[in-house]
Amino acid sequence: MVAKLEELGIDAEFESNTSLLGFYPTAAKPRHPNFPAARDAEGFLAAAQQLPLAKFCVHDFSKVRITELLEALNSHFESCDLTHDVLEFSLPGCTKGSAIRAVLAHLGYDGVGTYAFGDSENDLSMAEAVDCFIALGNALEQVKERADYVALPVWQDGVPAALRYFGLI
Repeated sequence: MVAKLEELGIDAEFESNTSLLGFYPTAAKPRHPNFPAARDAEGFLAAAQQLPLAKFCVHDFSKVRITELLEALNSHFESCDLTHDVLEFSLPGCTKGSAIRAVLAHLGYDGVGTYAFGDSENDLSMAEAVDCFIALGNALEQVKERADYVALPVWQDGVPAALRYFGLI
């Protein structure tokens, strides 16, 4: 996967639960300079040994190169549109919804009275895992369509406004 990113000249950020590892084969300036970064596959693999990576994102990609990347990676990863020309790739079945269900099962809770907020495709899996799925006003249209309630946009304090609306604060 990293070799394909390098071949196509696509920069990416890889995330773990505790850190981020930038991969910039284009020699672009790192988006997150406080975290480690690599410029080639060899450097990336050395740095990645220290992190349990969970997912990665690509930004500002050309449609031609991203089509090639999707063709190469679709059988191994799920991709989600995070808006603003950002795609997120994760392992199949590793979603926010599966995480919520795992936590609820661990707690022995049936999920009655649970809420989740979302604005992009990677949040859609939460809609089936909670009682009330809330889309922020700035959400993608497909997220708003799936929502039980559409709140104000995030820049208008959509989360606290919705929490007040539902009597949670």
